[in-house]
Amino acid sequence: MVNIDLKIPEEWFASEIRENDYISREKKELWAIQLDMLYKVQEICEKYDIRYFADAGTMLGAVRHRGFIPWDDDIDIMMPAKDYDMFIEIAKNELKDPYFLQTDYTDNCNYCHAKIRRTDTTGILAKDVSAKFDFNQGIFIDIFPMEYVPEDEEEYRKYIDHLWMIKKEMLIKRSRWWLYERDNNELYNEINKLRDYYNIIRRKYQDSNSNTIANLSLPTLKNEIRKDMTLYDKIIYTPFEMLKLPIPANFDEVLKRQYGDYMTPVRGASCHGDVLIDTSVS
Repeated sequence: MVNIDLKIPEEWFASEIRENDYISREKKELWAIQLDMLYKVQEICEKYDIRYFADAGTMLGAVRHRGFIPWDDDIDIMMPAKDYDMFIEIAKNELKDPYFLQTDYTDNCNYCHAKIRRTDTTGILAKDVSAKFDFNQGIFIDIFPMEYVPEDEEEYRKYIDHLWMIKKEMLIKRSRWWLYERDNNELYNEINKLRDYYNIIRRKYQDSNSNTIANLSLPTLKNEIRKDMTLYDKIIYTPFEMLKLPIPANFDEVLKRQYGDYMTPVRGASCHGDVLIDTSVS
């Protein structure tokens, strides 16, 4: 495994059983590299007073397991949009090799959110292997901006449909370019125009009076993804492995809305599917 800055006791790396899942040393090494990147994010956020929160399975893991869900393979962090923008600008200079800030403007990826990558490791999604993408594909953690969205139901649905069509067109054209038309500069420019347009439209309600936020980055855009920003007015810190993560004090309402009976573990696959992992090789 590559060297990391976060101090982790050697005994933590021992294989073990969690929730009837076998956790190998190899998986612990993956988790350790991700925790180290999270540690770097925390340093930046605390230094510059940037708000961030555990999100999705990471928040669920923090509440239910005090760490990773045993079958999970990543860390998800959310930031309010203005904090996210501040983080992106600052992290460009704060993060040094082998830590890499990846956005849609760094190296031809189109994730619609940021990733922190470890450049001297490998974390390639199975669906990306055959495409032979030439952007950074080190082990990663995800950082999502939470955008303000309309509170009116009809306006919200129209807004989401608009974003969904932009994103689908961008992803289809991106796949064409990656797989078949690398020398098509016109197509490449169209992808970048759609990327820019998407990022303009996603901030349409940034300065509105709405208290409703949503993660507009993922393929689940058409699902119910709205949250009340007031739920994040008060936060608490809860253990996540050897670190502590901020979550809303009213985490129960947030988790019930997303997972229902969230305290009853439901064994599932990773949301990424198979990932080609190597903790020592770029």
